[in-house]
Amino acid sequence: MWKKYKELSPNAIHIVDLFSSPTIKSLMLSLGVVSLCFFIATLAQPSGTKGLYDLLTIYIGPITLGILAFIVFPKKIESIEFLNLACAASVIFLGFTDIFHYGRELYQQGTFGHPYTHRWFSDGYLFFMPWLLMRFFSNNRDLKKLGWFFLITMILILLLATGGSRGSMVVVISQILIFVCLYSNKRSFFFGAALLLMMLGIGFWGALQLAPKAISISLEKGLFVGDRMNDAWLPVLDFIRHDFWIGHGFGRAVWDQAYAIFLTQHERWPGINWGGPHNQVLDVAFIGGVFAVIAYCVACFLIVKILFTLARRSSPEIAGAALATLCSFVGLYLVRGLVESIRWEPLGIILTWCLYLSYLNQNQSAEE
Repeated sequence: MWKKYKELSPNAIHIVDLFSSPTIKSLMLSLGVVSLCFFIATLAQPSGTKGLYDLLTIYIGPITLGILAFIVFPKKIESIEFLNLACAASVIFLGFTDIFHYGRELYQQGTFGHPYTHRWFSDGYLFFMPWLLMRFFSNNRDLKKLGWFFLITMILILLLATGGSRGSMVVVISQILIFVCLYSNKRSFFFGAALLLMMLGIGFWGALQLAPKAISISLEKGLFVGDRMNDAWLPVLDFIRHDFWIGHGFGRAVWDQAYAIFLTQHERWPGINWGGPHNQVLDVAFIGGVFAVIAYCVACFLIVKILFTLARRSSPEIAGAALATLCSFVGLYLVRGLVESIRWEPLGIILTWCLYLSYLNQNQSAEE
């Protein structure tokens, strides 16, 4: 029976082998523990139905879809190029949408670049931009592609700078540094890093001319964390202290309720409720308690380990995609996640890439 199944479905056997490997098994187990902690804490809420719906649609759903996408997508090395192109093109589509909104602001209000109006685009830029960087580093000898890359990146940096999103520029620089440190061609490193830093400077200068108010607020937020301390970090530490083991559960309503109680207990507290802890680890601790934090940290470590290993020891196609995924995860969740609560949906895409690239690398190693 097993022999017949193996002959009919070799891909299924390879998938089973992949999920049986210690690192992937530990990654799935840690994500499962996080999900279980979130579920138990949310189930204990007085109004658990809305929280469970949010948990399923915002966290469990995207991770499940990420695993299903890995299972059903064609397992071919050639498919990496299509996925890379899709992720790189997403940056351009986001840019066109962002520019459209700027144009509408200019038409309706006579000005643009108002603080906070475009900050939600920045997560998309930071998440997908590494694939654009990867395409540049792998094709830097093509002058036509280099010119297009220069123009697109200039526009994206200008949009990113005027968006007023905290930590965005730090993430861009960290992503560039990861490419500089890990990519195989050192000459490409320093040439690309110098070019990108030059574009960063020019784009920032252009944004300063077009939207000085948004830039000044962005700089102030980037250098000052007093508002984060009063509005989110100190209150959430108090929330965590009261539900250290289990957590409060998933959903905005739970946070608002906890914050309202906190303000009644501290009538002169200077903080303002901005809707979340504005730190990814504190967010996990608030939702699921200490065990969720431990499992989340283990999952982050394993994701970085898997992608770093693939970026260093795989074929060029797999290594390039792994490097882009590593930059995306580190930049969005580990760097920007220090000062923001990052949405969970992109984690499903990260998981898909981890499983997909690990599968292809496993097959290549078996053939050799």
